[in-house]
Amino acid sequence: TLHGWTQGVADSAPSTGFTVDTSSRNDVVSFWHGVYMPSDFYWERIGWNGNYNSTATGAEGTCSSEFVDDVERRVNFVRALCGVPSVISMNTEATVLIESGDAYAPASSTKKRLAIQRSAFMAALGTTGSAISHDPPSSLSAWTTAAWNGHNKSTISKGFYGPGAVDAYFREDVAGVSNWNYDAGHRRWLLSVPVTDMATGDTPGDFNPSTQKIIQPSNLIYVKPRADELSSAAARFVSYPGKGFFPIGLNTPFWSLSRNGADFSSATVTMTDDFGTTLSTTVVSTRTGFAENAIVWSVPADVKALTAPLDRTYHVTVSGIGGGVGESHSWSVTLIDPDRLTDPLDLEGPASPVASVDTEYQLTPVPGCDQMETGFFLRDEATWTETAEGGSESLVVDRTDPSYDLRAHVTQTAPGFPSSYYSEGSKAFHLTFPRAYDPRLNSIADEFFELSRQIMAGPSASVEFKFRRGYMTSTTALACESSADGGLTWQAVGTPLTGVANGQADGAFSSVSLSLAQSSAPVLLRFRLYRTNPTAGFYDHERYPNHATGAFIDELHLEGCDWLEPGGMVESSPVEEVVEFGSATTSLAIVTGQEWCLRTRPVMGGHPFPWGPVKTVTPIGPLGISGTTEPPVNGATYSFIPDPTADSHIFEVARFSPGNWSEGAESEPIPAVIDGTSSAYELVSTRSGYQSSGGSSFRLAVQPSDGEDYFEINLKSRIRFRGCRLDCNRQHLDGSMQALSRFWQRS
Repeated sequence: TLHGWTQGVADSAPSTGFTVDTSSRNDVVSFWHGVYMPSDFYWERIGWNGNYNSTATGAEGTCSSEFVDDVERRVNFVRALCGVPSVISMNTEATVLIESGDAYAPASSTKKRLAIQRSAFMAALGTTGSAISHDPPSSLSAWTTAAWNGHNKSTISKGFYGPGAVDAYFREDVAGVSNWNYDAGHRRWLLSVPVTDMATGDTPGDFNPSTQKIIQPSNLIYVKPRADELSSAAARFVSYPGKGFFPIGLNTPFWSLSRNGADFSSATVTMTDDFGTTLSTTVVSTRTGFAENAIVWSVPADVKALTAPLDRTYHVTVSGIGGGVGESHSWSVTLIDPDRLTDPLDLEGPASPVASVDTEYQLTPVPGCDQMETGFFLRDEATWTETAEGGSESLVVDRTDPSYDLRAHVTQTAPGFPSSYYSEGSKAFHLTFPRAYDPRLNSIADEFFELSRQIMAGPSASVEFKFRRGYMTSTTALACESSADGGLTWQAVGTPLTGVANGQADGAFSSVSLSLAQSSAPVLLRFRLYRTNPTAGFYDHERYPNHATGAFIDELHLEGCDWLEPGGMVESSPVEEVVEFGSATTSLAIVTGQEWCLRTRPVMGGHPFPWGPVKTVTPIGPLGISGTTEPPVNGATYSFIPDPTADSHIFEVARFSPGNWSEGAESEPIPAVIDGTSSAYELVSTRSGYQSSGGSSFRLAVQPSDGEDYFEINLKSRIRFRGCRLDCNRQHLDGSMQALSRFWQRS
């Protein structure tokens, strides 16, 4: 398995020659983040240089080599997961396949990569079903014999391109690609065992905001091989999803099993879940002619889901297979969310480390990780305010589209209507839809930004901010959301703020307060702009670049919350089980009595996972005692920090027991009090009539030279009485040390 690629840099990850142990959950997780994810954000690397306004030779353009690697990597990723050699090379100098029954034939020297790019261009320009036919008519714009050849030998997608189209081909259920393709033909060609050479043709699509004209993106992958391109790889059963652990995001309603030479015409499928329950399945295809022979069956709705909070295992047996390759084949699939780990991330060590000494804490490295990271966070009151002015203290993560600024300086509602869309400084956080149509997604994505601060919400916590609507429409909403699992799932905080009415914007900022649920674990916050009705109209930045569209947020702060201020991090190898917390590993000063939160996380496939549970520690200084808090009935060892100025130290042990007792001023028993009164009078008074029992009482009286007088009951948790011309009679306390503490607080 590939490990250790540079996160977010696709060209640091190979695109072919992978192996993965699908019997190891963590190996699949690492494989996902190290190989699948580097092909994400492929739209930023496509580098297409074509021209939709022409059909001349060359107008189809070319794509960058990095983008071609993205497609190659994604195809080989899935092949490796399914146990197929991940040796596909894309866009080589290989020439096209010409078969005897072809209606049209380009020159035999035509390169696949050139033919398939022209095919993708023809598919993008076409507006009818003919544009995605494997026998496209010559009436199509940009039609050439090479383009016909590309359509005839390829998988075809309109509405998706690059790795996004690859995912659609494998899943075989995406509208615009193959929601009708029960034969799983695209998948079978891409998983063909002996194939080694393919070519990808792609166009990114376009949208003209003035004419509202949409050109959908397109992809074709040249999958039919020439005989001299086939490897000698042995025939094998290939299932989809592949056996073992499999990323649930690539799940499909149509599971399949293929093998060269197998006869599935009389085969049956049996599926059970991990509890032994038999699941309903329906065979939908055993058609031949798409690479290796295969059987395809539909699975129940809960089985085909693309998300799940827990791993789900299914056991499959295909029986009645002909062709002499074995009458049955069985395997198990466990669908997993590769963004979730099942390994413990707890830290073990003292809760009261010495402030001036580096203290060791034990962790359990996650098997298969690149490295472990342990973070040290100082818990402090959340007194900060986030504004869009930025600065080194800002901890905002920008997740918005790069076509507009999150930190916006907007000074008019619309041309000719000046108005400042910021409540402080000269900027506000701005969320808007960047365009009316996004060819990358064939839809519109939500826009959001996150606070990267870990927040501990108290019993009356709230999120406070200034808010002003631009043009939002009544079906556009802004939500504040919280996550207690490091950003894997999000829950609404309060009620979303929606646009008031189409064509209206707020005239000024207003203050918003949203109640935040109390949390015992750190939470993250984000603000998300989304559409409540995906088919309704909305304002977007591309069509209205000089208007205040969307939502504006400023002066964001919290009430009743603490936060975990980053104070340092230690990186350790997968074999190290000890990390040190101390002045050498923290950037903030460690002071006695502070509350620090220690958390650890793994990095797998270049991806840092969410932090694990909090280990709360409170550093102690001189005379601080650490040890068990349980009753030491059989003896216990306690440690303390010596005071360097002391001559010696005394360790005192006392027991607090429930019971009733009275403290009086009589001479017997001797009062256990500390006298803090003036020397001008006696603490113990025998003045007649000022006793509730006996002959004495405690007396407090203010003298002209005194500020105050007092006496203390000499206990481990002391009680003080102070007063002005006050005579105190016998005082009475009942109960345990806990009750005594409560009494003292009230005193």
